[in-house]
Amino acid sequence: MTCVCGYEFVLDKQLDEGLTDGRFLAAVSRVSRHDTAYFTDDQLYTALCRLVFPRTAVRNAIVSASGRGGIEATMLRVGEAVGAILVSSFAALFSLASLAQRLVQRPPDYGRLPEWIERMRAAGHRLDRLIDKPSLDTPPPDWSEPDIYDYGVERLLVVERPILVDLLVRNGFHSETRTLIVSEEGYPSHIMKRIPKLIEERPDLPVFLLHDATPDGLWMSRRMSKSPLWSSIAPNAVDLGVFPDDLKKLRRRSSRGNPEGWGLLIDTLNPTVLAGVLGTALTTGDVLADVIASKMTSEDGFGYG
Repeated sequence: MTCVCGYEFVLDKQLDEGLTDGRFLAAVSRVSRHDTAYFTDDQLYTALCRLVFPRTAVRNAIVSASGRGGIEATMLRVGEAVGAILVSSFAALFSLASLAQRLVQRPPDYGRLPEWIERMRAAGHRLDRLIDKPSLDTPPPDWSEPDIYDYGVERLLVVERPILVDLLVRNGFHSETRTLIVSEEGYPSHIMKRIPKLIEERPDLPVFLLHDATPDGLWMSRRMSKSPLWSSIAPNAVDLGVFPDDLKKLRRRSSRGNPEGWGLLIDTLNPTVLAGVLGTALTTGDVLADVIASKMTSEDGFGYG
């Protein structure tokens, strides 16, 4: 597929589940805030879903069906009853079929996301802000601060997955909120070495937990209470994580959570929104779902991806 301008297309709408080069790059631009924010593959996937299946898709199908109904009624009024009835029937069936097709559309296959990313990269499209894997066990040599955690720590945030550490730290959340961020498994290791001394100096240091609304996430607090790394800290930690009951409040449902169909990964929220609601939760001590729900009712709404 080659444009008249010479550009060779990478993605095919028919073969790549509704994706095109334009939609993919638009999703990257949206989730990275025009190449100013780092993001994970889960955040990119959410942005892609919003572009391929906009909220107005079903509404447009209904409007389209209603429009055809009006034309059919006019035809009936002007006569030629038999022909009009046949045309009306076929048009109505076409409208219903179109509506049904839109209603049963599924999001793009998440399992193909790495393939699409590599194909776009191979074609020369840079995805510099995409975080592929955790990489902060050794501080980046080009980091603007000599020590990326050289700031006054006011709280400790323990996240479920290492990739969330990279997401928050690379976007500067740690320094903006004066929060020491590590993962449940003790990543980054050079930061974990600081925690015992920090706790000794600040026994009243607030500790927060952040996890997904998944089976693994729900057991995070209990795992930490039995872990040599966290057993002394876990009992006093405030759990900010999202829980299954919260999904009803957030009107969210994701087949990526577990086979039963519920689940929400923290990094389905775009980087800016995640930083905003998490910062508020750390300040107020409210669970993340309550903060998210309050943002959803604000004038500017709440954006996924």
